[in-house]
Amino acid sequence: MSKHSDSTARRRSVPSVVIVAPAPEMLDVWRYVLGRFEHVVSVQVADLSATTTTVAQCRPFALLIEQDLLEFDAREFGALARDVGADVVTADMRDGKESIAAAVVPKLRAALARWRSREPPGRQ
Repeated sequence: MSKHSDSTARRRSVPSVVIVAPAPEMLDVWRYVLGRFEHVVSVQVADLSATTTTVAQCRPFALLIEQDLLEFDAREFGALARDVGADVVTADMRDGKESIAAAVVPKLRAALARWRSREPPGRQ
């Protein structure tokens, strides 16, 4: 059986992240962090109702989630990330922009390296 071109099972080839339901202040922090990380080509912002669909469609290497939101349903977010081979990367707004960036950028680099190692040859 052939797969439809919009199938969620297709291989990913664009380094992307999904920011899950960020508060406005946290979205600014995530944008700041991603501005310091040179390897992200696509950034998607998803509200809670669209998170599963967005993640399935773009198959990101990381889900960016505020710590308080992750604690709301850590098991489901973890399962969603595993389903697409992504890492869950969290931050706590109380830590401040510079501290968050210092902690998150190395995690994003490691997540991207794992994502790239799973890419078929020629699609990296």
